[in-house]
Order: sequence, then C-alpha cells, then structure tokens
Amino acid sequence: MLRVEGLCAGYGSARIVHNVSLEVAAGEIVCLLGRNGAGKTTTLSAIAGAIPLFAGEVRLGGKAIVPGRADVVSRHGLKLVPEHRGIFAMLTVEENLRIAARRDSIWSLDAVYALFPRLRERRKNGGSALSGGEQQMLAIARALVNGPKLLMLDEPSEGLAPVIVDEIMAICRTIRAEGIPILLVEQSVDVCMALGDRHYILEEGHIAYHGTRDEFAGAEDVRSRYLAVEVG
Repeated sequence: MLRVEGLCAGYGSARIVHNVSLEVAAGEIVCLLGRNGAGKTTTLSAIAGAIPLFAGEVRLGGKAIVPGRADVVSRHGLKLVPEHRGIFAMLTVEENLRIAARRDSIWSLDAVYALFPRLRERRKNGGSALSGGEQQMLAIARALVNGPKLLMLDEPSEGLAPVIVDEIMAICRTIRAEGIPILLVEQSVDVCMALGDRHYILEEGHIAYHGTRDEFAGAEDVRSRYLAVEVG
C-alpha cells in the first residue's frame, strides 16, 4: 500500500531524517517508534508532503506521489492526523467534520458518529470545549470523512488518560478492520506492542530496527537500547 524508499528530509538546510525506507501493507498497523528528536514527526510530515524531500520516493498503491505537495498527497488518499490535532477551535464538532467531508468517502457523518458516540453527543459543541481525548477523536474522525486510503497518526495517545487511550486503541483496530491501514507514530511502547503488526525504530534520523510483532515483543535488548529513557 505505502512504500517509502530512501527518504531524506528536514527543515531549511538541516537534514533530520536520512535514507529512511519503510512500508505499510494493506490491513496493517505499522508503528514508528523512537526517542524524542529521533525524526518521527519529520518522517510523517515528509511523507504527507508538508515539508520538501531532499531525496527519496513515496508510493501509495504503486503510484509515485509528487513530493512536497500536501494537497496532492491528500488527494491520493494519504491522510495525516498531526500531533497538535489541528481542529478548528471556533467551529462546532459537526462543522469541523462537514468542511472536511468528501462525497466519495465511505465514511459519512453517520458512520463516524457510530464510531465516535461522544462526538455525536457533542456535535453542537465548539472544538475548544472538548477534552483532549475528544479533540483527538475529532481529529481522527475528520481524517476519515476526508476519504483516506491510508491513515497516519502522530502521537494519538499523548497526554490522554489510560481509559481514553484504550478507547483510541479500539478505534484504531476498527479502522484497520474496515480496510484502512495505519502508520502510527507513538512514544508508548505498550500501545505499539498492543496494536502494531510491524515496528520500525528511528535513531538519530536513521532506521535502526525493523521487526514483526513477535520479533519486537522478544527484542527486549532492542527496546532497552533505543527506547529506554536516558537519565543524566
């Protein structure tokens, strides 16, 4: 479904990620992990066309995507839910959804309200009146009504209570079951181990590890080396 080869990207003249290659197959949740500053968000931004590529290629469904053009990437069906969520605080939940909805999306407003009952209850509320978990749900719902072929989520569990994280994880499983693969950037190893079919680890902008769910679960040394919090 998604294939990234030799991606190099950054900001201005500074290269943050170097020769990153990864793929997400149909029906998969693939996790991209790494410490803060490893280049995870930069990788997603480059794939989404939000920043230019220095080198590399992004393909979705076998078709090359024009780099550095977020509008073109989005029209191909590659949707990014950013870490800051990006909802419109002054608009209601339903207004946020309606301005993003595409007629050809299989996810209608009724479909996302069925997936997110809280949003139906709060559809008249402004974005600024939502809790952090509800804002995250709205950001995901807005990407769904926009007709994704593949969804990229940047730190969806950050700052959320454990019960809300469990709800977000259940939603991710439902989205995968409905045929939309997910590329998930996460700090939480527990979330990734529960959701991911395969795992990549970024270290200083390079892919340092790639393994299946079972391989990653058994790679305690890898998790300790690349993901443990460094003190002092």
